[in-house]
Amino acid sequence: MPIPVILAAVASLFLISSSNIHAAGTSAVAKIDSVSVSLPIPPTFTEPSAGAPEVRTLGETITPPTNRLLAILVPVRYETQTRFGNIPELDRYFLIQTPRKSETSSWTTADFSKLKAILRAQHQQFLNRATPQIQGLIDSKLQDKSLALDPGVTDLRVGEIRVQEIFDEKPRSISLLALTKYTVRTGDKIQEQPMAMAYTTQLIKGKIVFFYAYSYLRSPADIDWIRRQTRLWINRVDAEN
Repeated sequence: MPIPVILAAVASLFLISSSNIHAAGTSAVAKIDSVSVSLPIPPTFTEPSAGAPEVRTLGETITPPTNRLLAILVPVRYETQTRFGNIPELDRYFLIQTPRKSETSSWTTADFSKLKAILRAQHQQFLNRATPQIQGLIDSKLQDKSLALDPGVTDLRVGEIRVQEIFDEKPRSISLLALTKYTVRTGDKIQEQPMAMAYTTQLIKGKIVFFYAYSYLRSPADIDWIRRQTRLWINRVDAEN
């Protein structure tokens, strides 16, 4: 089962208790060093709080060690389905992270312009370095059985992440569209799930924040959804911070 399904496997642990969830359309607040940053929650999505450590662990598993996870956002509709004992696939979700090395730094717009120039020139290299780091974390969690997987799953592979385009750029943000796939082995059976993702680097109150939007790739509509959600999130971040 792909990463989104892994997340779904523990949905019942946090979606049943609404007290552990930030409401859709509102915002969560994260601290980066001494700075409080407002993180918008898209309509129809929720963010489980620290009261759901299992979900936090899963989000951190797919966060490179060079970054710190700020939030993981999942669809509201899974709450209702989980109440009736159904564990649906998480075919869409968001991750919000910050780079550990720059947490104490204060970035100016001029600094950020230089960073964007580097990203434009080297974005594929950055993703190439991140992929084996994420795979290593997944392998470790598979080995100690701390991922909520079907007992028959023996391997989970993250495919190469290929950048397709820079689809949005503003003075304080830059967004890349990329494609990848997850491969899961269960006994002799191998399942592949293509994924689309948008990777946004944004300057918020002098801090660097990464916003990742993920979706199963079933049709071009899924790529359109990712682009649209990313632009909406960027605009809300600018308005709230």
